Amino acid sequence: QHNTTQHNTTQHNTTQHNILFSFVMAAYNAEKYIRPAIDSVINQKYKNWELIIVDDGSIDSTSKIVESEYSSDKRIRLIKQENSGNAGAARNTALRYVRGEYIQILDSDDYVSEDLLSSYLDVIESCINLPDMIIPIAYMIDDECNIIRKWEGVPDKKSISGKKAFELSINWNGIHGFDCIKTDLMQSIKCETKNLNGDELIARKLFFNAKEVCFANGIYFYRNNPNSTTRSSKNQLKMFETLNTESELLQYTKDNKTSIKSKILCKKNYANLFIHFVLIYLSLENKIEDTEKSTVKLLLKKNFSKIKPSIFFFSKYSVFFLLSFMNFDLFMKEIKFCKKVKHFLHHPSP
Repeated sequence: QHNTTQHNTTQHNTTQHNILFSFVMAAYNAEKYIRPAIDSVINQKYKNWELIIVDDGSIDSTSKIVESEYSSDKRIRLIKQENSGNAGAARNTALRYVRGEYIQILDSDDYVSEDLLSSYLDVIESCINLPDMIIPIAYMIDDECNIIRKWEGVPDKKSISGKKAFELSINWNGIHGFDCIKTDLMQSIKCETKNLNGDELIARKLFFNAKEVCFANGIYFYRNNPNSTTRSSKNQLKMFETLNTESELLQYTKDNKTSIKSKILCKKNYANLFIHFVLIYLSLENKIEDTEKSTVKLLLKKNFSKIKPSIFFFSKYSVFFLLSFMNFDLFMKEIKFCKKVKHFLHHPSP
């Protein structure tokens, strides 16, 4: 059972000692990184939190580490389930148990600064209304914790509308999806369970449905893990699923009152991503099994059928569309031909 506190939409009367934050962590074979992830929660300066860990059928010592090293802290709860094959499904399990007013999703290979929650409290205390979402600073780090990229919010802005945040999220311009979310909003949207990068789609839907999105100075450290599902070379073909997510995002902009700029950015990204994966497919075509080849080609063909001339107009590869006249097989031939020409121009025979 979960006990979600309902909020007054016009005002709030909180103090710094009665907001409960719920960390939600999906963990699968996370023995290498889960300790620093949990420790970063334990080391929070603000102590009114709970951590719900869902072990999604790990076959390593993930659960053993949590049970043997952290069971004495009653704020930490471990839930075990059979492998769902998707972090979103594990997070949805955790959502059934959260008791806090705000949710912070924390991946098991990431960690947060010790002032994350206290920075959220500073934001909440300074607002007239309870913000629907709070965006911390985020750093992308490598395996040695070196900073690769920074997201530091929108300059000179303490808060923006959810619709503006949605627009910025199309290209992740200054913002990201590692955010603190009001529980009732998170439970109304829930996590994506179908596609590989479905969490990016959900983050954008959360922005769109939020009234106010605020910025905090705490830091979320996102580990660019080369062994994660999205980075592993053996799962390169699975990355093609991101086309489905981009297609769903484009449809979402059509079905909802998003800005013209949001629609244009989505069209451009969808068209460019489609060509990108076509080129990847052609580079792998002779290296993959026929069943994999058929699966990927079917996915490409399905997405090709959704593309309209107006979408390709926004693509830097629009010439390929003009050559193909929306015929998938001819389109593939044109791409392959142009790829050979490009290779010849850059690597002429002696």
